[in-house]
Amino acid sequence: NPYLSFKINVEGTLNLLEVCRQRDIKLLYTSSGSVYGKILEGAKESNPLNPQDMYGMTKACSELLGLQYSNTYGLDFVSVRLYFLFGKGMNVSLKEVFNPPIVPQNILFLFLFKALKKEKLKIEKGGESKIDFTYVKDAVHGIILAYYKKGKSKVYNISNGRAYSLKDIADIINNYVGDKIIEIGDGELVGWPPRAPFLDVSKAKEELGYEPIYGLEKGIREFYEELKLNPC
Repeated sequence: NPYLSFKINVEGTLNLLEVCRQRDIKLLYTSSGSVYGKILEGAKESNPLNPQDMYGMTKACSELLGLQYSNTYGLDFVSVRLYFLFGKGMNVSLKEVFNPPIVPQNILFLFLFKALKKEKLKIEKGGESKIDFTYVKDAVHGIILAYYKKGKSKVYNISNGRAYSLKDIADIINNYVGDKIIEIGDGELVGWPPRAPFLDVSKAKEELGYEPIYGLEKGIREFYEELKLNPC
């Protein structure tokens, strides 16, 4: 129920903001690059909010509430806009993974599970579909910096800062396992999310000293090894 989800999330954020205001507690809100909607270039914090689905709208509304509390009451508030996280502890769904609307992380998970089982997967097209995948430990690194460092801004993009194609993902996994497990053709998938290809993280680098520690390849390799020990 989109209405109920929106109501719970925004009201929950408002309750937290009020508690933090009363007790003078800093609040860090985990927002999303979905607040930008679909733009062709990398999204900067200065881009207008233009969410194109209910998830993005929920994030945008909650973030604006936090910024208003900061402006009105002086609440110490910061928002980090994360992007397409993958890694240990993430929810995984492999049902109808290529049916719109597509969740890019689920395709990444599918590739990894096929590699773990040594099951070959051939996909006719979609290798050029791109998005900014972010390893969960890099996201945590950015969140900690945003909370403890006093930057000039109240909003920061936290991601790898570049777009990766599904062919990039396939190549990383194939090279790591030493076999051509995943084959994917050119073209783009129908139902790819209406998002910017990547988030510009230059502000986080300049003001917080943020740099992705793992990046895509190291993140995939570590996650693969974790899945070997503890399959989902």
